[in-house]
Amino acid sequence: MTASALPFTAPSDQGSSAEVIDDSQAQAGFSQQLSELESLSQLRVAGMHCAACAGIIERALLGQPGVLDAQVNSAAERLQLRWNPRETRLSSLLAAVERAGYQAVPDLAAPARLLREREHRRAMWRLFVASFLMMQVMMLAWPIYVAEPGEMSADLRNLLNWARGC
Repeated sequence: MTASALPFTAPSDQGSSAEVIDDSQAQAGFSQQLSELESLSQLRVAGMHCAACAGIIERALLGQPGVLDAQVNSAAERLQLRWNPRETRLSSLLAAVERAGYQAVPDLAAPARLLREREHRRAMWRLFVASFLMMQVMMLAWPIYVAEPGEMSADLRNLLNWARGC
């Protein structure tokens, strides 16, 4: 089924902007084609005041044909939308959000934010591993710190110093 054979038309009040947002090249900055029947779009939502607004937007979108899932984060004012590009157009879904009283625009910073989150997760993992290994080294160093002079034989002291890398 081609884009011209879809059973609906874009809202006329959006005009050429609807054509632009429906272009696959324009969507490349904020959408991923997960499969032939599924796309994932990251959008920013304006006009939300509380968590109930998120539920209103989700219900408005889930009632549209072709919407597989809609998750709104009211604190971050972001919308993650999974939809079927063969059944609907993105412009019609944005029009549904507008009819609900809100405005959704592409979140072009989503890929950069995802990259920062991955880097942060990797850095936290490295910090965890470094902390764990530091504790292991400290277990070997602790006896040297607390031993009174003459309590530890020279060969045991040399072994512990060797194990902790001194």
